[in-house]
Parts: sequence; structure tokens; C-alpha cells
Amino acid sequence: MFVEKHLRLLKVYCKNHFIYLEDKGWYADEEGCNETVTLENQPRHEIVCGYTLVPCKYSSTCGKIRKMNIEAHEAACEFRPEMCKYCKADVQFHDMEEHFKVCGMVPLQCSKCNADVTRSEYESHSKDACPEEEIACPFHDQGCPRRILRKNLKEHIDSDVADHLCMMKKSFDDQLTTIKTDHEREMRIKDDRLGTLEKMVRESGGVYDTRVDWRVKNYSTLRKKCYLQSEKFQIAGFTWFIGFYTDGDNPDSKGFISIYLFLDVAHVPKGKSISIEYVLRFVNHKDTNDSIKKEFKTTFPIKNGQGWGDRKAIKNSQMEQAGFLKDDTFYIEAEIAVKKVMWAV
Repeated sequence: MFVEKHLRLLKVYCKNHFIYLEDKGWYADEEGCNETVTLENQPRHEIVCGYTLVPCKYSSTCGKIRKMNIEAHEAACEFRPEMCKYCKADVQFHDMEEHFKVCGMVPLQCSKCNADVTRSEYESHSKDACPEEEIACPFHDQGCPRRILRKNLKEHIDSDVADHLCMMKKSFDDQLTTIKTDHEREMRIKDDRLGTLEKMVRESGGVYDTRVDWRVKNYSTLRKKCYLQSEKFQIAGFTWFIGFYTDGDNPDSKGFISIYLFLDVAHVPKGKSISIEYVLRFVNHKDTNDSIKKEFKTTFPIKNGQGWGDRKAIKNSQMEQAGFLKDDTFYIEAEIAVKKVMWAV
């Protein structure tokens, strides 16, 4: 107890009396705290000691500052935030002069009309509002070569009405001639492409002959959806798919399968059409001679529709009992021959 009491009353320097340097180690700091306190009072003293080194709250670049000097330092710190007097944004004090060079709210004066504008408004003022700015006549694209001060624009338009009307007429005539020339060139290109396609068809007797096999698996379950659709396929630059209604597509065809070849009209170029002949066949697995074959010949796109086929292609009862299902799979075959691809003129 005696030793403990003696140690508590032992006089020691505040830790801020010393400083550590890597090349010298610990030594007494002449500018440090010279106060001596008892060992038991040392923690309380050091909490309030003005010589304690603390960081600047604005930047680590400032290093450590004596607590008794920190308030004065931070009040004058070059990294302290200050409000821009123009845009009211917080900017570090040492960056303020550079900020003024780019701040959009800095007031300027138009060099031509002396109007007061901000830096951010200067460009639009010159482009759209300055009365002393020289601008092109609104009829420049029609041929007027004049450049006039914005403040004199109305006078120019009022005095040159006839000339501007003549320029507009000539401009429209030139545009019409260009459109006509471009149209004729496009039509020649289309005619060349159409001729190439027709030649290919003539030489091959239907060069785009295509066969599509569609296997509808798990038919007994899928038929409850009422409408089934094949994957899409490409023929002669057109997109197609087969679709059928398992119980007819209207009251009159109820009890039948209604099947159609559909053209995906969303991807048909405007003015393009195609004449085809095609067969839709329901395959009979007991006897292929009993397969049901539906033949069609038509031109797509269909007027007021998207597909063409047979509303009463086969009775449901006939299909289920006569060998048209194998392992609950319904087999549909399509044979499609392109006869002619056409462009509307």
C-alpha cells in the first residue's frame, strides 16, 4: 500500500513534454508542455492539455496541430470549405480562384450588346438572344445568302418576301427532283433483285422448295391450350410459322382441327409480297396412305389476315382413333414452294 501510494503521488512530466524523432528517438520538446503532475492525475491532465497534437479536420496534409492552436489553424486552413459567393457551392479555400474561372453563375457582360448574363447563359444568349449577333437568314437553306444582325431580322424578312418565296419554290422543286431520282434508282434496284429471284425460280421450278417437320409431343396435354404454334422458320427472306386450333377457330369448326400457315407480318418489308404453293400434311402412322394432305396456293401477305389454311382440316375423333398419334406425338409436315416474290410499284 505504501509503495502504491508513493507511486501515485510521484511527479511526472506530461507526455506532451516529449517528442519522438526517428533519428533521435524521444527527447524533450522545447515547445511542448512543461507541466508536471502526479502520476494519478496524469490521464486527466492529458485529456485537457493544450499541447496535445490533433489532426486538422479538413486535410491530413496539414499534419498534427497543438490542440490549443487547432481552432485558429482551421479558421485559416487553406483546405477549409468556403461558400462560393456566386453559385453557393462549398469549395476548398485554396481552389476558390480556379473555381471562379469555371463557375457558371459568375456574372459576365455580353461583349456585343453589354447585357448582363451569367457564364452558363453566355453561349445561349449569343446564339439565341443577343440583338447585336450576326445570324444567317432563316431562308438560308432555300438559298438566301444574307447575314444580318438579329435586331434587323424582321426588317430583312419584311423587305425580301418575294425573293424568299422564289427561293422556296426553287428549293422545293429541287427537292422534288431529288426525291424522284432517288425513287427511280430504288425501283431499278428492286427490279434487278426481283428479276434475279424470278430467274432463280424459273431455272429451278421453285428454288425455295422447303420441307418443315413439326413434332407436337405430349399432345394430349398440350391440346388443352386450344392453340399450338410451331417454331418460326425462314423462306425467301420471309418469316413463317404453322399454327393450329385443337377444337376449331370458330363455332362452325368446333370438333375439328383448324390449321394454317402464317406469315410473320411484323418482319415483311413494305410493298413486298410472295406467291407460294404449299402442302400441310397430318401423318398417319398406321398407314401413310391414310395421311391427310391439304394443298393450298395463295399470295402473302393475306388481305385482312395473317394466315391461310383449312378451318376443318381433320375431325378430332378421327385423329385420335385412326393412327395420327404415336407415343402421344402429333406429326405435321409442310412442303412449301415459292413461285414468285413481288415488290409493289
